[in-house]
Amino acid sequence: EVTMEWKDVADTVKTIAPGAEAICKVLALIPGVGTIAAGAQLGIEAVTKIFGRSTDATPDAVQAAIKADPQSAMKLIQADNDYRLAVMRAGRIVQVGRGEDLYRSPEHPFVAEFLGRVNRLSRSPRAVSAGVVEIGGNDIPCPAQWLTHEQLLVRPEDIQIGPVRADWGRATVEQRVFLGDRVQLRLGTVGQAPLLADASRDSPLRLGDEVGIRIDPARFMPCLETST
Repeated sequence: EVTMEWKDVADTVKTIAPGAEAICKVLALIPGVGTIAAGAQLGIEAVTKIFGRSTDATPDAVQAAIKADPQSAMKLIQADNDYRLAVMRAGRIVQVGRGEDLYRSPEHPFVAEFLGRVNRLSRSPRAVSAGVVEIGGNDIPCPAQWLTHEQLLVRPEDIQIGPVRADWGRATVEQRVFLGDRVQLRLGTVGQAPLLADASRDSPLRLGDEVGIRIDPARFMPCLETST
């Protein structure tokens, strides 16, 4: 387990993001210990804004809040689009960027999985050789930069659901969970482990229904860890 003082976080981030207004707008996410640490007073104020108390905006308090609600990390990201975030693993920075960019275009699977839900997609030897991703009996082109990867990631909200059609994959609804603003589905499909997908809150889909699914290749994310 890695522990870092807030000043240490600021100094570490400063070495990799020297142009970030003297660290005043850099927050460091340290998922290895479930902590969000801020590198300067402006960052501390952002933490205070999220958790609603100034006296408890300390590393320990933030750690407890994140453990209780992992999606609090996303609340910090949404608090101010001008913040740049440094995602750290085992005391090492793996990616620096604005919150939306980190969420939508993670360069490391650790970043993708820490900031939101993901599905892992397996690629068979045939799929790797053919340059595709197999989902529900349908072949989806694999992005050129990940042609040799045996696994990819995709977020539940990026799986499109519709009527069964010839040019889409097929899946069966195995679970339906109403979450208020959306319905989360667990889909069983040929060639993959069950997938999580989001539907609108008024979706009429029920257990056992067969649906068509597709994924825009641009929504795939890397699953292969590389040294940085």
